[in-house]
Amino acid sequence: IEEVYKKFDRELADGTTEGLRTKQIFELWRQLPFGGDLEAIEEQHELVERIQAVDLDSSGTIDWEEFLLLCQQYRVDTYRQVRRAELQSIKATGYSRAEVYELRQVYSMIDTDNEGFISVQQMREIFKGLGLDMNSSRRAELQSLVEKVIKQLDPTAEGMIPMDFCTFLHVMKALLDSNFAGIRETCDKLVGSGGAQNQAMKRVLRQ
Repeated sequence: IEEVYKKFDRELADGTTEGLRTKQIFELWRQLPFGGDLEAIEEQHELVERIQAVDLDSSGTIDWEEFLLLCQQYRVDTYRQVRRAELQSIKATGYSRAEVYELRQVYSMIDTDNEGFISVQQMREIFKGLGLDMNSSRRAELQSLVEKVIKQLDPTAEGMIPMDFCTFLHVMKALLDSNFAGIRETCDKLVGSGGAQNQAMKRVLRQ
């Protein structure tokens, strides 16, 4: 984070730094792993309010210490929001603590880049690893199911949106309820085989 910050913070003749103005912070924010693209007006307004709140000396610029405070507050608030959403999803899907643990393990293994999102393509690869026949019909069925779940969770969603953990919980619930492609029977036959990722998925499906 400090390296990115320094790219925007100009050093003055006396050796001090100028600090960042709101426009610069917006540009910098888009380069941070947790910053997002700030396309939504609401996100832009929220960031402006956060910037104003951490400008402790009311200078109109944000120095390094103030920027650290901005990042810390944002990440704490974001964690709380994510955790709240996860608890709501767990309650809605009815998973036990053990099932959530296993599903989180599977999700983390799929999310190899640790971005907090996975795609339908990545889920298809998991199902292939379990031995399911993911032919064109099954792929279309999976795509349709995921789109339906996303639409139920967010009626304003458009197109195929990457799945966060909350969405993944709902998608897996729908797959299990419909016994997608005979997934339960397939996993019963494969107990004891496969890598850690498949074993974690099998334990979930056999709960």
